[in-house]
Amino acid sequence: MEMLLDGRYRLGDLIAEGAVGTVRRAVDTATGERVAVKLLRAGAAAQPALLRVFLREAEILAGLDHPGIVRLRDVVTGGGGYALVLDLLAGGDLRRRLRREGPFPPAAAADLAARLADALAYLHGLGLVHGDVKPGNLLLPGDGGRARLADFGSARRAADRDGDRPVHATPEYVAPEVVAGGPPTSAADVYAVGIVLFELMSGRTPFGGGATAEILHRHGRCVAVPPPGLPPAVWPIIEACLAADPADRPPARALAARLGGLGPALDGSPALPPVPP
Repeated sequence: MEMLLDGRYRLGDLIAEGAVGTVRRAVDTATGERVAVKLLRAGAAAQPALLRVFLREAEILAGLDHPGIVRLRDVVTGGGGYALVLDLLAGGDLRRRLRREGPFPPAAAADLAARLADALAYLHGLGLVHGDVKPGNLLLPGDGGRARLADFGSARRAADRDGDRPVHATPEYVAPEVVAGGPPTSAADVYAVGIVLFELMSGRTPFGGGATAEILHRHGRCVAVPPPGLPPAVWPIIEACLAADPADRPPARALAARLGGLGPALDGSPALPPVPP
């Protein structure tokens, strides 16, 4: 049976599914355009805390305008449910791309990370923190264009220190100070960029593997080492992002500039073989 949301959006195939919602392909019947719809489950919408998170994500996305961030088109509230209508990118997410094809060539990895850092610099300049930077939240257009940062369900204002906000970071990408109980900050987003860049180069994260508690423990107690064959110009940047002290990590804007300047040193370097777990 055809599902029409808010009398306008014809829902189609499932793209992703989570505990509180789903993301589906859809068609905007008013314009004929294909879109993505992030739909809150009815059970989640009935919980005030989860509904507040949804409305906060909608508010944050509505104020953003950057080519490296997924664009919000519409917000549906009540009636047929609660949903965010977003641009649809046909290429899937970076997590699936890594699993399917393995590590990126170093120049392409650095370029993607530079663009991610640039998007974060824009957010940080607005006083916002993404809070869950990872390959699964980077969407790739089918035409090979710029990746876009998505899923702002964990985003918050940097000045937000209220204790009722739970942290929903992904274990392999979470900064040690957040593991220790601190709130996500812009420095925690930069830490996650370092993890993502390591993964783009090697096919795995530096602290992954085993139970969640073991992964979280490694962020604060272990030191990452460069994967075999990593171009020497890259490691100092990853190491700076993964500094234990947040104050020692570069701001996202400076990180974007450093990564953007790596092109000549990395041109022609082949992708590394995947590092085994």
